[in-house]
Amino acid sequence: MTKIHVLIIMCVAYVVLSMYLRKKQRELGYRPAQETRKAIWVGIAWIQVPLIPFMVGPLFVQQEILSNESPIISGLCLLGGFVIAWAWWSVNVSLWRQWAEKKGVYIDELQYEGESSNILWPRGHFFERTEYDNIIRRQNK
Repeated sequence: MTKIHVLIIMCVAYVVLSMYLRKKQRELGYRPAQETRKAIWVGIAWIQVPLIPFMVGPLFVQQEILSNESPIISGLCLLGGFVIAWAWWSVNVSLWRQWAEKKGVYIDELQYEGESSNILWPRGHFFERTEYDNIIRRQNK
């Protein structure tokens, strides 16, 4: 099985598990607003789906294209992929929040649903403080 197939399987598993979770929430009587559900699916497609390729992409390039399997270079590629994915998340989650707010999504509901969908970190968490908008706000104080 190629690495691309593994990535596709992981993405499909993520979508299936998300759908299962939503079904269980509906059975318990919880149903977020239609706008919030749309925003979450946009967030998954916009933010979450590109993260895995960004994280493993440098390692894939190093091993498959450059044919170099040095453990030090592999470690640096994994670290570089993590930094790229983190930067992607930091900037795009801020843009996604702004987009959702313009669409009329209630921010607290977006936060709750975003946390349960693994798009957002809990408020006050170290990684939540690395969102681009939060960094800019801290610098402007």
